[in-house]
This record gives sequence, structure tokens and C-alpha cells, in this order.
Amino acid sequence: MGNKHTASLVTAGLAAISIFMGPPAVPGGEAARPTAPDVARVVASLQARYNATESFKAVFQQEIESQALGQKLVSSGVVYYRRPGRMRWEFVGPERQTVVADGKTLWIYQEPQRQVIKLPLERAFRTTTPLSFLIGLGDISDDFRAQIEAPRSGGEIVLNLRSRASDSDVGALELELAAGTYDIVGALVTDAAGGTTRWEFTELERNIALADDLFEFTVPERVDVVVPPS
Repeated sequence: MGNKHTASLVTAGLAAISIFMGPPAVPGGEAARPTAPDVARVVASLQARYNATESFKAVFQQEIESQALGQKLVSSGVVYYRRPGRMRWEFVGPERQTVVADGKTLWIYQEPQRQVIKLPLERAFRTTTPLSFLIGLGDISDDFRAQIEAPRSGGEIVLNLRSRASDSDVGALELELAAGTYDIVGALVTDAAGGTTRWEFTELERNIALADDLFEFTVPERVDVVVPPS
């Protein structure tokens, strides 16, 4: 798989963080599924929930499908996040891989290939992508159009986010919200080429202390460093 495509898949995968940013439950019992005029309220609650999340740790499973892969790629591992702009993804299968965002640089260490892909963080997460608000580079209501899609068979509300930029081709993020509580129960990212990435997260621990060295990366010996072209 090419370095540029690999980097794109990994940065798309980081949108899974949005799973943890669901709005809080509505007090006073069951809430009706929001109609179009309520979209702004849902978005505001989502942004507020994210703003209140300083850190988290979770076990994840990721599924990627794209024409370039030619098959479904399922991986799993542990993800760590700390504001502002710090992440660590430790993939344990099917191949070992470590992704670290240290606040300035995104490092993608592909252990079997003995290479590291290096990208400036702001280049990996442009402000017009559905991922950018997650690391403090964007704001949902300012940068994206949001709408409520048809509910899932289980009654979940589906919130679709797309860039407001007229020339944008960066894809979309869908969040599935439980109708009664607004908890996020699923997420899907579709990239510009039509590829999809889905996630499941378990064992979530929110607002916990995380060591600084989790978000530091040192290039191992005898490993190539690759900087993809712009």
C-alpha cells in the first residue's frame, strides 16, 4: 500500500474519537427524535461534550473498506487522547502499528515495514475536514453543515457532517445517536473516494491522567522516515 494512501487511511481513522463526544442525556426522561430545526441544538451539545472531555482511553475495533484495499481490513487495539491535539493509537492486529500525534507532528510507525510516516499535524487535519474539531483546529457549527438523516432500524438518530467549503471533497462523518439519551452508539467516515471506516469502542475511561510520554515518539534505530509529498 502506498505511503500517501496509508497516511490517508490512518488520519481518517482518527475520527473515531468522535464516538466519545456525544451530548449528555436529556434530563426528565425520554427525548423525542429531533426534527430539522433541532439540529443546531444537537450540534451545540456535541461540541460542548467534546469541550468538556480532557482525556480518555478506550479499546477499539476498526473496519476499513476501500477500492484500493480490495477487501475489508479489520484491526484493533487501544487509543489514548489528551487535549490539545495529542493522541496515541496502538494497533495490535492484523499488523502492529503505532500512531502518535504530539501536538505538532503526526507519526505513523509501521512496524512490519520498518518505516515511519511523518506529517505536520495541521496538514493531516485540515480545518475543512470532519476530524479537525477533534484536535482543536475547527468548530462544528462554523465549518460544517449538519443534518439529521433517516433513523436506523433501531431508532437511532443519524447526524451527518459535511464541510461548508464549496470546493471541499474531503468526505463526511456520520454519528448515530440513541434517540432517548443522545448517546453516540456508532460512527462512520466516508472519504472522498467512497471508502468507509467504521468503529466500535469499549472499556472507555474519560478524563483520566495520562503520562506525557504516551504522546512522544522517538524514531527507532534502522527505521526509515518517509515524508509524503503534499
